[in-house]
Order: sequence, then C-alpha cells, then structure tokens
Amino acid sequence: DSRLTSNHRLVVKFYSAEGDDAGQFELYFSSPVKYSLARCIPSFTDFPNTLTPSTTETVWRITLSRLSGGRSLKIHCNNKEVLNIVLSDTVCRVPPGGASWSTWWSK
Repeated sequence: DSRLTSNHRLVVKFYSAEGDDAGQFELYFSSPVKYSLARCIPSFTDFPNTLTPSTTETVWRITLSRLSGGRSLKIHCNNKEVLNIVLSDTVCRVPPGGASWSTWWSK
C-alpha cells in the first residue's frame, strides 16, 4: 500500500538465467514520485512528465526488453506509459571507477 508521499520504495531486481544481478529499477513514492536505475541513473530522478498516481489503486507494469546491443525499460502506471528509456552511454552515468552500465544490464 505505497501511496504518494509515503516515502516507501519499490525495488525490482532483474537476474540473468544464471542468477547473476542484471539490473535494478526503483520507485520512490515521494512527491513527486521518482525513479532510479542501478548502475545507470543512480540518483532518484523525476519522471519526464508529472506523475500523479491514483489515490485508490495504482497498478505498475515494468518491462525490460532486449534490443540489439542493449536494453529498453518501459514503465506503465495504470496502463499509461510514463517512462521509456533505451539504456545507452548517453543515458547512463557510470560512477568513477565503476563498471560500465552495459556490463551489468546486458546479462
């Protein structure tokens, strides 16, 4: 029962067929709702458009797709697409001394 301004977090972890970490998406129910992508967009970031989840029930759909040479992450809130990111060197910020985003997300 995470509601807007509850400061709850929803963490979705992705794994390879071998069970290795292969990505992580996190929602932060602040006002406004924010997201992060581990080893890509590490700090919580506002959604591109104002996101106002329902005060009753909010249904999230998180889809990670394989593209040639990378990954695409789509987020839907109550059947409305609220985020569509193609992971790339332009989008992902790697911390100094950290592994490339593609090392982790391409498993």
